[in-house]
Amino acid sequence: MVTKSYFYFILFLPCVVGECDRDTGPCGVTECFLESLYYNEYQWGTCITNAYMQEKSAGKYSCRDRTSTYCYYQFMLELHEMESGLVYDDCKCEKGQEYTQYNLPLPSRCYSPSGSDCSWYQDCLENKCKCNGTEDDYAVAFATKFCNLYSQSYQDFSQEGQQWIDAVRKCL
Repeated sequence: MVTKSYFYFILFLPCVVGECDRDTGPCGVTECFLESLYYNEYQWGTCITNAYMQEKSAGKYSCRDRTSTYCYYQFMLELHEMESGLVYDDCKCEKGQEYTQYNLPLPSRCYSPSGSDCSWYQDCLENKCKCNGTEDDYAVAFATKFCNLYSQSYQDFSQEGQQWIDAVRKCL
């Protein structure tokens, strides 16, 4: 079963200076930062959209600056569901340290899905929730199957219909 905590992407950072521009992002940019009000050490954070954050948390969480389109999502929240305190070794980084792909727990495209990529369920959801081989592995198969069914007739829908399909795919 997909846990409740997976959907609570939680508290996001307000104004971290860096490459996650509040208006233009881009999604997936990962940087080392210190959020001194909440944590005592530097950690990695990934730029995601405020809309995606709100969608996945059922409106519970958003960027602290609610006018921002993008903001950082810190690894301590993603990996350990901790909003403040000590930064664990698997989330730590050194000031100025460059991001490398192994630092990200998921591929950068997983943090704000488009709704048009049916491989997201296997590549992102499965990697996050580890359902394969459990009684809950039907969830990824179900979502992938219905996502692909929408794809077969996608061009037959109006632009508004296609936007609706892309939005629904995020909820499968």
